[in-house]
Amino acid sequence: MIELEKSIAEDLRDQIYGLHCKCFSERQIARALKIPRSDVHYHMTIIRQQNVKRYTKTMDPEGRNRAFHVEMEDQIRQAMQEAWLMYGRAVKEIDALIVEGKHPNFSHANALLQTIRGLLSDLRNHIGAVAPRPSEVYLQEQIDKVKESQRILEEKRQAAKVHQLGPQP
Repeated sequence: MIELEKSIAEDLRDQIYGLHCKCFSERQIARALKIPRSDVHYHMTIIRQQNVKRYTKTMDPEGRNRAFHVEMEDQIRQAMQEAWLMYGRAVKEIDALIVEGKHPNFSHANALLQTIRGLLSDLRNHIGAVAPRPSEVYLQEQIDKVKESQRILEEKRQAAKVHQLGPQP
């Protein structure tokens, strides 16, 4: 019974923290989840305490910034996750247009990849990383794939134009 209550509280905290990472105020979170604002405040206090525990390197002797640091990192990671989901949908749309024989517009997928690259850079700067992470290497591979697909489609389009014109007298 106690485990079930803990699980419910943890699920609620996950929802609260997810909205908090999207910059919702406590009042907005309370409205969205249809719970009292005091409950949101209580759970945010626990979340901040957990974040302080999770953060092992202090940015200042009193540790005032520890919870903020973890929250910022989580916000960047959540934004990156959402951008990856949007990129996946954009790639599916591009694939569908290619199958239909239509010319897809790659600008949305490219913009999302640039957003992800910026978020990775922000995250790397925030945590003080120097070397590229595997996710950055993967991102560069995705950018290269999009550019290669664009190049191939352009070559096909040029070949189709030449074929339509036929031999010149």
